[in-house]
Amino acid sequence: DIDIQDTNAEAVAILHRNETGSNGNDLGKLKFKGQNSADEETNFAQIGGKQKTITNGSEDGEIEFNVQNGGTLQTSMRLDEDGIDIPGSRTIKFGGADAFRIMTTQNSSSVATSSTNSDGRIKIEIDGDEYYIPIFNV
Repeated sequence: DIDIQDTNAEAVAILHRNETGSNGNDLGKLKFKGQNSADEETNFAQIGGKQKTITNGSEDGEIEFNVQNGGTLQTSMRLDEDGIDIPGSRTIKFGGADAFRIMTTQNSSSVATSSTNSDGRIKIEIDGDEYYIPIFNV
């Protein structure tokens, strides 16, 4: 267990990579490990910080969230100066289990869309009802 306490101000944990970096360098990670069914130590999830841009006065950072998916640690979400990036085919859930969900796009070869020029669609579920929004490359 790690217990960080401070009676005079907020308690702070710092992961500091103390070297002149380059764009894209990993700064540090919090890893969440446990034993799998074969009693092997497994990294089930992690949160990592990166130096996205290191130019003095224009620095940008990134936080990356990774979770195990079928035995492989995969990036589930990135947060940076541009916003939130959810790579791959992921689901965003609001209001509990399936009250409101947004699924990321699927390519047009795997879905039926209203136009042959569609680049895919976004599926939205609200209380079990499905709605589709076509996406077009303009």
